[in-house]
Amino acid sequence: MLQFSKEAAIYAALVIGYLLLILKYLGDWLAGLYKDHRGWYAAVALLLVLSQGVLLERLTVGLIRLTKKRKR
Repeated sequence: MLQFSKEAAIYAALVIGYLLLILKYLGDWLAGLYKDHRGWYAAVALLLVLSQGVLLERLTVGLIRLTKKRKR
């Protein structure tokens, strides 16, 4: 149970960090895109969601492997 809590905390920190980075660097551009070109906004938002999923999945797998190696 403690292992899951650690992994969840790390994952939450990564998600929050990703969100803050996107808002800081792409927030104004995404807002303008939403206002003027909703179709492009939808495509970009979908790509961002997919890339976030892939990135966080790889990071999570890496963290799990790292913590399992430490247990042995």
